[in-house]
Amino acid sequence: MCSKRYIPSMVSIHDSFAQANSVLFVCYGNICRSPFAEHYYRSIGDKATASAGVGARDGIGPTDDGIAAADILGLNMRKHRSQRLTHRLMEKYDIVFIFDLENKSMIMDQFPSYMYKIFMLADANSNGPDTLEDPYMMGKDMYIRRYKEIAAAIDAL
Repeated sequence: MCSKRYIPSMVSIHDSFAQANSVLFVCYGNICRSPFAEHYYRSIGDKATASAGVGARDGIGPTDDGIAAADILGLNMRKHRSQRLTHRLMEKYDIVFIFDLENKSMIMDQFPSYMYKIFMLADANSNGPDTLEDPYMMGKDMYIRRYKEIAAAIDAL
C-alpha cells in the first residue's frame, strides 16, 4: 500500500504548513538562521524538521555570536553542524522555508523542480519584516533581533 505524501499547492503558507508532515529550514550557510529555526521549531513543534544551507560547507558549527544569542533565548545550538542542501533533502521534506530573496534565487537555479514547496518564512508573520536577512558578522545583538523575528514567524505558522 502506498503512503499518502503531502504535496503543497499554491495555497497559503499557513494551509501548506498545516498539511505538511515535515519541515526544512534553508539559509545560505546553515550556521546562523536555519539552525536557529530548526532548534526553535523542535522546541515547540511536532513535525520532523531539519536545516540546510544552499551554499553551505558540510560540518561547520554555528558562529560564536549565534551560539550566544541562542543561549540567551534558551536554545543550545553548540552541537549543530552545517549540511549543504541536496536533492535528497528537497525531496524528503514537505515544506521548505527560506529567509531571503538571495536564498530563493539560488534555490531556483539549483532546484527548480521543487519551487512549489518553498515559502519565505517571513510571510508567516504579517507583523514582522518582509525578509529575514542574514545576521552573519553583525554582532550578537543583531543575532538576537533576527532570532526573535524568526521565532515570531514560526509562532505565527
